[in-house]
Amino acid sequence: MSRFVARVLYGTRLSFANTRIVGTYLLQKPNAVKPLTFTSRCFSSQVDRQFNQFLTNEIKQEKENSFSCSPPKGFHIVKSDGCEIVIRKEYNDGVLVDIEINLAGSVSPSASEDDVSNTERTTDEFPLEAHPDLRIKLTKPSGRAVIFNCSLPSRDVEKQLSDGDTSDLPTYSVDSVEMERVSGYFVYTDLFDDHDGYFSSF
Repeated sequence: MSRFVARVLYGTRLSFANTRIVGTYLLQKPNAVKPLTFTSRCFSSQVDRQFNQFLTNEIKQEKENSFSCSPPKGFHIVKSDGCEIVIRKEYNDGVLVDIEINLAGSVSPSASEDDVSNTERTTDEFPLEAHPDLRIKLTKPSGRAVIFNCSLPSRDVEKQLSDGDTSDLPTYSVDSVEMERVSGYFVYTDLFDDHDGYFSSF
């Protein structure tokens, strides 16, 4: 019996010793992975530098390709927030004309998929052009307003207009008309034929 007890005690001491060894190893393990953490940081820093360099080149290219211009005569900028621009003109009778332009998502290549798949053509033949939607709002001093939601024509439509005798046609199309603070809903088919009478009616 005494031998059995001695063996149990001896085994317990060995287990306790192994536990201490394992505990020491676990305590030393974070020190062993320090080189790996340092390598990860170096890799992350390298990616950050490449990303910053890419953004720098993009901004530089955008500045080289951009040009500055002033609003049309009589208009001034009332809002310039990123891609959204609002210009305004005020008439002597108190009527305000606000033109809202949002360039976000308005830039797309004019080439079709078949043209793009043709490897013989270069990218210079299909420049990226912005075709933003226009929101023209006319507000009277009374607060009544009419809003024209307009869009610019595509490259194909522009070509058709330039080929024919269409100098008197507008360079944009009116997609829908909204009215604010006007009772009822009106649809005018002769909106542009008798625009003077239309504007004086609200």
